[in-house]
Amino acid sequence: MKLYLTRHGQTDWNVQRKVCGQVEAHLTDLGRSQAAEMAEKVAETSVNLILTSPLERARDTARIVASRTGVPVMMEPRLIEQAFGTYEGWDMDEKSYLEKRENLLWHFPGGESAVQVIHRAYSVLEDVKRKHGDRTVLLVTHGCFCRAACTYFKDIAPGAFYQFYMNNCDLLEFEL
Repeated sequence: MKLYLTRHGQTDWNVQRKVCGQVEAHLTDLGRSQAAEMAEKVAETSVNLILTSPLERARDTARIVASRTGVPVMMEPRLIEQAFGTYEGWDMDEKSYLEKRENLLWHFPGGESAVQVIHRAYSVLEDVKRKHGDRTVLLVTHGCFCRAACTYFKDIAPGAFYQFYMNNCDLLEFEL
């Protein structure tokens, strides 16, 4: 089966370079435009089911795609972004944040580790394969979740995990 993976459109917190995690952030005008452009690409695929994170920025991106394509959208709670706990709202370039996240086993206080997100991503992908194997699915999710999901398909050394970056509304295609 084909699987497409995307990150939501640009948000106000992306512009401010804040660690967002599971805090709600809103699509900017550019973010809505990115989603509309990506919807045109999705319209050229065989996508017939959209699964989205419950966070507003992903739901809004999914709605924009669905309004262009007519593809049904279902919420999948496990597509939610990594919980950064007490680090949510921090500056993304803050040295302490950057150092802590390099340890994939480090559990953000009040949040989760990268390994936990990887485990969650793998469980979603296995369930999608089992439950929707006859469909072409688009997952609308978040940067850290996308990074974790990509390790399912590609070998990424632990030290290179955070070197992978997915731009807003990039569209990746995989065979699941």
